[in-house]
Amino acid sequence: MKPNQKNQKAESEMVVIDAKDVILGRMCAKAAKLLLLGKTVSMVNAEQAAMSGKLFVAKEKYLHRLTQKHKADPNRSPKWPKEPAMLVKRILRGMLPYRSQRGRDAYKRLRIYEGVPPELENAKKIRYDDFDASRQDRRFSILSLCRELGFNG
Repeated sequence: MKPNQKNQKAESEMVVIDAKDVILGRMCAKAAKLLLLGKTVSMVNAEQAAMSGKLFVAKEKYLHRLTQKHKADPNRSPKWPKEPAMLVKRILRGMLPYRSQRGRDAYKRLRIYEGVPPELENAKKIRYDDFDASRQDRRFSILSLCRELGFNG
């Protein structure tokens, strides 16, 4: 195969998902399925993704996760990020068979961005309108959750 053909194949397998005002869990489940099918997934506007429910309930849940420590060796404790893009990536990791080689390879094909990077401005973006968060009565953004957890950005 010529190098140009390989590059075209890689571009056709790349999927760009717009996460603005979309329910995070449902969108991540779709992205996980695409990753397991062998596609490269880039998610833009990750900080504007929405979660349904009450903010203080989610805050308590994630603060509890941040305080959990391994008794014998605290360095072996699970790590939960406070940055929005990294939190979305960690949530999506939970939807992949991460401990198998197939899951690790899928996880390496994932890119999460806050905002839209210049190289993806002209790319065709997929928007899941059936997962739109505007129909939810109680919703909050990932950015507001991360600010409650201590993110200063």
